[in-house]
Amino acid sequence: MRLFRPPLEAAWTETRFIEPVYGKEVSTRISVARADRTQAMLLMDYRPGNELTADSIWKILMDSLAVGDFIEDPLSGRKVAKRG
Repeated sequence: MRLFRPPLEAAWTETRFIEPVYGKEVSTRISVARADRTQAMLLMDYRPGNELTADSIWKILMDSLAVGDFIEDPLSGRKVAKRG
């Protein structure tokens, strides 16, 4: 899947595997996002049965994702320029 909100671009995929220590199935979502000269990699693991929760969390994450913003004051969250 892809997200394009200029200048932000992101793509993600999902895979399932068996966790070797406990022998249980795990799903992993992996996303790479970029804006300007900044890149971010996001990973989320969850177990089957938690898909609805994982989907809602992933949607909030992708909707609020901002990459490449310069934050003038981290305590206030004030940004110099909003990018993607």
